[in-house]
Amino acid sequence: MEPRSDSQCRVKTTPASACAANQATLEWSREPHEGWEEEQPAHGGPLRGCHSARPATDGWTVEQSAEYDRLWAELRRTATVVYAHKHWQRCGTDALAARQALKREPGALPTRTPAESLTQDATAEAV
Repeated sequence: MEPRSDSQCRVKTTPASACAANQATLEWSREPHEGWEEEQPAHGGPLRGCHSARPATDGWTVEQSAEYDRLWAELRRTATVVYAHKHWQRCGTDALAARQALKREPGALPTRTPAESLTQDATAEAV
């Protein structure tokens, strides 16, 4: 097994975490927006007590937009290096078809969903 390339490490850590950290500091809208408050969801019924709302925002500053665009471009560049790596050429053109076939093999998929497993396991422990 080949060691991870520098690009693989960078795409997994630096750009992705930097992009996420930057997004966490930004307003919800890049452009100025007056926001909204909606007590009922668009479909008309309650949505588990949640309602749609966003506060008014002045949008992002020029500097914030530039930093976001820079980080996003870096993430795309490093992801391209990994996705275009020579390893994927060795997998051949049938890699997707082979993966899909494996998913259809008996026993490839769990018989219970994770939620069902949790519910059934919790029920068994309670008994």
